[in-house]
Amino acid sequence: AGSIRTSVSVLVGGNSGHGRSPDDIFDHAQQALADKEASRAKWSDGRKFVHKIIQSPAFDMSMSCLVLLNMVFVVLEVNVSARQDTSPAWLSAANFLVLFLYFVETILKLFALRSEFFFDPLSVLDLFVITVDCVVTTIVLFMPVSLAPLVLARVARILKVTRALRMLVIFPEMNVLVKGIFFASKTIWWGVTLLVALLCFWSIFATLFIHPIVMELEQEGYW
Repeated sequence: AGSIRTSVSVLVGGNSGHGRSPDDIFDHAQQALADKEASRAKWSDGRKFVHKIIQSPAFDMSMSCLVLLNMVFVVLEVNVSARQDTSPAWLSAANFLVLFLYFVETILKLFALRSEFFFDPLSVLDLFVITVDCVVTTIVLFMPVSLAPLVLARVARILKVTRALRMLVIFPEMNVLVKGIFFASKTIWWGVTLLVALLCFWSIFATLFIHPIVMELEQEGYW
């Protein structure tokens, strides 16, 4: 607790004069965590069991492997579509199976987390992707091929790949890498701005002072 309190002090020390002190923020976070744990203690045994499963590393790793496998299926499906061939039956069955497993995962999370589910951006993204995928799959399944909106099917394939964002949470190294790029983006932006400004300065300098000399040399027949 002492190290966490120190970290909070360092992070918000510059703003402590404009609001609550670091100790107040730490105490508020501790109280919110305690309230959350007290609320979860009132859950039913079944809900606790499901929550334990979906929060386990084995479950996260299994779903991550499923996401990677789904990306392989999407690549194969896109290749078949590009060749204008008929999708193999096993590939369609595999897509239905993956969609069913995604659906089961979402139902388990909704059952265990309830309202907490909608405060997790990745979970909301998963729900959106699965909903779109279910709608598109139903349309393509029950409508004639000539009338089925294939563009929606293509969009659904792209949305499936967005579930790869889960990798940012599962693998800490990738999470740190992406956060590092995000926080360095401001420095990169100003570095690019400086380079553009320097290029503009030297281009103006060359146009004003070097270009006339080049024109004189051309008129004198040096090249």
